[in-house]
Amino acid sequence: MIGAQGMAYATRKPARYLAAFILIALAGFVLRVHRLTDYPLYTDEVINGEIVQNMLAGDFSLRYDWGAGREPMFNLSEVLAVLALGDNVLALRWPAVLYGMVFIALVYVWAAWLTGSRMAGLFAAGLAGVLWWPLAFSRMAIRTITLPFCIVLALMGLWRGLYGPARHARRNFALGGVAAGLTQYTFTAALGFPVVLVAFLAYLWLADRATWRARWRGIALYALAAVAVAGPFLLYVYTSPDLTWRMGMVNQPVEALRAGDPGPLLDGMLKTLGMFWGPGDHVWFYNLPGRAVFEPPALALFLVGALVCAWWALRAGRNRRRAPAGALLLLLGLVMLAPSAATDAPPSTHRAIGALPAVLVIAAVPLAALEHALRGRQRALLAIGAAAALAVTGVAVAGDYFGVWIDHPRPGVDDVSLVRGDG
Repeated sequence: MIGAQGMAYATRKPARYLAAFILIALAGFVLRVHRLTDYPLYTDEVINGEIVQNMLAGDFSLRYDWGAGREPMFNLSEVLAVLALGDNVLALRWPAVLYGMVFIALVYVWAAWLTGSRMAGLFAAGLAGVLWWPLAFSRMAIRTITLPFCIVLALMGLWRGLYGPARHARRNFALGGVAAGLTQYTFTAALGFPVVLVAFLAYLWLADRATWRARWRGIALYALAAVAVAGPFLLYVYTSPDLTWRMGMVNQPVEALRAGDPGPLLDGMLKTLGMFWGPGDHVWFYNLPGRAVFEPPALALFLVGALVCAWWALRAGRNRRRAPAGALLLLLGLVMLAPSAATDAPPSTHRAIGALPAVLVIAAVPLAALEHALRGRQRALLAIGAAAALAVTGVAVAGDYFGVWIDHPRPGVDDVSLVRGDG
């Protein structure tokens, strides 16, 4: 069993891990709520505010055509917030804060399950709390953060269905399948998530056929639940002319590939991969233009983690749980980075958001490998080093976000007629 020794060590000191998680959650919460209403709404946030008003007036739809199309899940959350807090900026942005906070907890559990290490789980959760990428989308009234939230839920259900206790497998598969279906109601980039699931299950058939054969009924239940939930939305979208128009906005590199020129798509993927060390996303609403995803300590762990995951995936016969974990992380990361590569101006952290869960856990994988190999004081030193890497990241992000980004003059939109083109 992957990480059995490490998890046994972890369970001997539950209070220490709980205290560490509480600190991470508090830091994440402070970063998400500090000066939350001190900067203007930008175009997409105003569009969502108008959709909320339409919903409150009884206009519900599986998809809204405003601003090149909007999936409804986040807007429904905003409706509840407006009913509770009133029609104001705080109510529009508060759902993103909540999704972001729950995402931190989900990443902790999922990373610990995949790696067999609570230390790795805490590090991944810490990155979810303080890294610019998840922080920025947890402070904006847009739907982006809902996709990684649902992806982690979907993959938690799948993983526990495959490798958890058999008596709970059916429940885990069913709940995971529902979450997988809900991804399609979050953000357009979710269209790539079924590719991840199919590719992973194909890998599992090759690498761990015993589990496939033992849990194939649960896998079928997972697929049926996902299709049942996502089906109405996908049918609606694929019969809508709006989809063709929206995809045409972002798939010029794909069209070039179809014409025999892979250059733009390859260039887009290289730029997207490069955003982890820089230059990063250049769109001010999402990033400090050009800022890399990682600070140097976390970047080093991420690069080593990617190599370790590849090593695990290629050595399928050596560990029947470590190999699928490595393959799942790499598949999720690479496939869900593709929407960024297919845009006209990569990299885009907005369109690559589906890769975020994999990126966070990959950066924590080296800690899991080291924790399982170390003892006593060496493990304590490893934990101190991990905490230092998180502290460096948190201080750098807070300085750039609250010291530079939040006060920089940039256009806000306070008149929805400008968005609609009415004036």
